[in-house]
Amino acid sequence: NGGTNGGTNGGTNGGGSGNGTHYLECLAALELCEITQEIPYTLTGMNPYDMREKCEVPPLCYDFSNVATYLARDDVRAALNVPDGTRWSDCNKGVTIRFELGGDYMQSYHNLLPPMLEDGIKVLIYAGDQDFICNWLGNRAWTQVLSWEHTDEFAAAPVGNWTAAGAPAGELQESNGFAFLRVYEAGHMVPRDQPAVALDMINSFVDGSLF
Repeated sequence: NGGTNGGTNGGTNGGGSGNGTHYLECLAALELCEITQEIPYTLTGMNPYDMREKCEVPPLCYDFSNVATYLARDDVRAALNVPDGTRWSDCNKGVTIRFELGGDYMQSYHNLLPPMLEDGIKVLIYAGDQDFICNWLGNRAWTQVLSWEHTDEFAAAPVGNWTAAGAPAGELQESNGFAFLRVYEAGHMVPRDQPAVALDMINSFVDGSLF
């Protein structure tokens, strides 16, 4: 899903290196994001990963117990070479805090994309339109101003209807190997909410027919 916690801050989230001169700026950006956007939304009781639903199982809002049960099986642990004495955690707060305090949580990774595009590697950014935490409006906004050799061409490219399995499934904007796709009726986890659509998206991206 673009992977970078991009939505509420327009996808660029601060910039700089957590180990360099921008350390304090990254911490300040994190605090600003949490105080002004994440905490107020959380207090509504709604699901930040799908605005259509209540957050039923805080803090991740979903029941992932089936995943934990599967990963606790002896045969699965053996196949994955999991050391004795370790256990699966859906979201390890200890790891998260280390990223936050290291200034890495709010780094920007969008600048990794232009060299890939210049080398002819196609890039697809997609977002479900019911996601708050990485919302499609913020993600679309940073794709419009990404600094690369075809910035103006991409920004001027038309937004077209995208269909999957013969039905309207989203909106696609693309130019020169770069694309942004808004997926209808999907939250943060597009494959969970729209599995057939997500499969079509991935297959068409891989085989080159998406754009």
